[in-house]
Amino acid sequence: FFSSCATTNYMLIDIMKPATVSFPPNVVNLAFVDNSGMQPDTVNHITTTPNSLQHVALERPDSSKIVFKEAFVQFMNEENYFNKVELYPHNIRTDDDYDRTNLLEGSEVKEICEQVDADALVSLDMYIVSTDLRAELYDIQFFNKMIELKAVIGISARIYDKNGKLVIQRPVIQIDSTFWNNMYVKIPEREDALKELALISAEKFTKQFIPYWEKQERWYFSDGTSLMKEAAKKVKEGQWREAAVIWGAKFEEEKKAVNKAKIASNIA
Repeated sequence: FFSSCATTNYMLIDIMKPATVSFPPNVVNLAFVDNSGMQPDTVNHITTTPNSLQHVALERPDSSKIVFKEAFVQFMNEENYFNKVELYPHNIRTDDDYDRTNLLEGSEVKEICEQVDADALVSLDMYIVSTDLRAELYDIQFFNKMIELKAVIGISARIYDKNGKLVIQRPVIQIDSTFWNNMYVKIPEREDALKELALISAEKFTKQFIPYWEKQERWYFSDGTSLMKEAAKKVKEGQWREAAVIWGAKFEEEKKAVNKAKIASNIA
């Protein structure tokens, strides 16, 4: 009876998540370059009510991009994964074709890498933001009017080696959004909302280039048999390899397919 009492034990463990982009070992210094067009101040910023839609102009449409670039370089350097990550001080583009990418020439990449002593270059090719303030929404549950604000940031980047060749052929793309509702928090100004989101985006963007640890839920199976109880004791003591050896012995003697599958899952 007791040997048939199967249990599932849950825990949190740290998992090393790989970066999206893998660099050769000789890449120790990175340059980060703004190669994106300037988004006009009235594009993608609206206020909607039940009866109207109004385009709104931001006072500083580039403020969130400045925050994003500086935060990204700071976060990258804080990880100490590369020797140095440096923000190139000059914007490559001055046009307002914000939704168009313009790939860097190989000669441009070489020149920038030589100037800042970089082994590779991350080019921010597109940075698009949008905000939507929805006013005079009627909440049925609380019988009052609500205000909602949604902010979105879209990013596209290319990675080059110091000779001007693409490290990966496809761009690195990331889209992030946040949402505020006056039922729970104070609605921020649009620029403040975008700057707050820019910090979140920069932290996530860092993980595209540097492996990181993430807590994930895992589980292992046990039952009342002597071997499974002994293995569970080893797990609680943090002796995973010893537990795996015991599970291996139990796997060899187990006859039931379902139980063998559970033990195999434990070993994995």
